[in-house]
Amino acid sequence: MFFGVGLTTRVLLLLAVGVVSSNAVFASDDFALAPVNEARYKKLIFNHKNSYTPDDVYFLCIIGEDFRENKHIAEAKVIFEKLRKANCITPDVLCGSALTYMDDLDDTADADKAQNFLKQAIALDKNCSKAYCRLAEIALLQDRLEEALAYVNQAVKCPVKYNSAFLVRARVLSMLKRYDQAYKAALDAEKYYGKNTSVFSTKAGILEQMGRYAEAAEAFRQSDRCHSSDWARHQIINCLIKAGKLEEALKETARLMAIVPNDPDAFRLRSSIYKQLKNYPAALKDLDKVIALEPSSIAYKERADLYARMGNMEKSKADLAAARKILE
Repeated sequence: MFFGVGLTTRVLLLLAVGVVSSNAVFASDDFALAPVNEARYKKLIFNHKNSYTPDDVYFLCIIGEDFRENKHIAEAKVIFEKLRKANCITPDVLCGSALTYMDDLDDTADADKAQNFLKQAIALDKNCSKAYCRLAEIALLQDRLEEALAYVNQAVKCPVKYNSAFLVRARVLSMLKRYDQAYKAALDAEKYYGKNTSVFSTKAGILEQMGRYAEAAEAFRQSDRCHSSDWARHQIINCLIKAGKLEEALKETARLMAIVPNDPDAFRLRSSIYKQLKNYPAALKDLDKVIALEPSSIAYKERADLYARMGNMEKSKADLAAARKILE
């Protein structure tokens, strides 16, 4: 289980270690600790003896990684720096430290720091699946695909596997266009890591690349059930269109518009479905809405095409002229 901390505790933490000044301002968030965990956290953070039991280290590593996953990187860095200064140099501490430098891997210095921490973790434990997996993630983000595959293959060979190792392997293999192997890795991730948004969306993307559009749509539906999002619903519709299931895709647009009722992309998508169904008046109505919300050369060209199909060449020419004017 992951834990978070309240705004007040976070500010006190950063002030205590000198990372921010007393006039620093933080945006509020929805992190919350159970009272017993918050009491323990504060006690450990303001422990001036810098002495921690293995259980304390484990607890603080969970807190630190939770901060990082929720984009509170400075706070996470404080925790892991405090643990390292207390000479708590464990693979988990080193992997957590690396994670705090993996936000901007275009920064060569940050990438080097992250990799150095991970290699130190492996030096302590040659079977540190998490370290191999995170080295793979860095290599993947830097387009070193074969190196990423070598690292993640090592991660899945470890006796105790990091929970997202198969998921990262699926993504690496997909980038290498080895889709059959990527799909098998995605199924392994579902079995090992569990049924969650990341697993389902990764599996769906692979199925889409394989041309298995109906199955991809279902996997995106599973992702949307785990965590509702307009992105997932867009993907469901696009896959259904590719699968030739236009009526089903049209029904899905209602679910999309429930999330984004005034999104021009949603109206444009529905218009394209109506157009393929040859329901030109309905398609035209949606494009009118798109242009009202967000006029663009593309929208005018699409409406010009519809007018032409409906035999209204005068309006078609007017929309083409409007498109050209936007591009000038």
